[in-house]
Amino acid sequence: MGIVAVGMSICMIGGMVDISVGATAGLSGAIFAMGLSRWGLHPLISIVLALVVGVGFGLLNCTLILKGKANPFVITIATMFVAKGLTTFVTGGITIYPLPDGWSEFGNAQPLGISWIFFIFVALVIIFELSLHTVWGLELRATGSDRETAYNTEVRTDRITYHSFVIVGALAAIAGILGAIRMNGAQPLLGQGWEFWSLAACAIGGVSIFGYEGSLIGAFIGLATMQVLMNGLVAVGVSPYLQTVAIGAALCLAMVFDARRRQSLDLIIE
Repeated sequence: MGIVAVGMSICMIGGMVDISVGATAGLSGAIFAMGLSRWGLHPLISIVLALVVGVGFGLLNCTLILKGKANPFVITIATMFVAKGLTTFVTGGITIYPLPDGWSEFGNAQPLGISWIFFIFVALVIIFELSLHTVWGLELRATGSDRETAYNTEVRTDRITYHSFVIVGALAAIAGILGAIRMNGAQPLLGQGWEFWSLAACAIGGVSIFGYEGSLIGAFIGLATMQVLMNGLVAVGVSPYLQTVAIGAALCLAMVFDARRRQSLDLIIE
């Protein structure tokens, strides 16, 4: 989920949003698991196929949005249903289990007592946080702030947007692959709800839904805040069924704060 949030952050900072990331992760994980367990493919080929699926959905989303002048929410919700349907079709609606020998031990290995998947997540946060401080990162923020103004100042806005969707698609695929490895298989519901959890993590961490504002460190803090909140509620005896209520309330507050901050910025500019 954290890896998906990294991609969502890049997308949101660039002024877009991708609601299909969870379904894309599920489909990529299913393709990876099918390649290993059912189709007898080499692991590297299975990984490449899964990445092609993720990047392909990113390119599809971006093309429909830019060339079709369509709303990102609507388009990515539509492709979310497409990915979910393809996942059910590929898996036949059943869990693909188990993966070949050795993958389970690999997926659950804990160097230094911490899952190695967490180290991948931290590495991605650092890499993309640093990228935001490059010329590319400045162009991404400019595109997210005001697309037309950025275009008029010779920022290749379409190219930047394609980059952000390719990144979010690739990271969704990586998350799906890692999820399948961790669970020693893939199920049709893999990735379900990840899009909303990652969106909530980004918003709570200060990544603006309107673009420009935010950082990967903020998304990391937002995800950590959600986990601390959920674990804290369990510790004090609150029903697990009310955990999502608390996360929803926190997301509402973050969105209201973001909207007010945007309004204040617009007033200052005027």
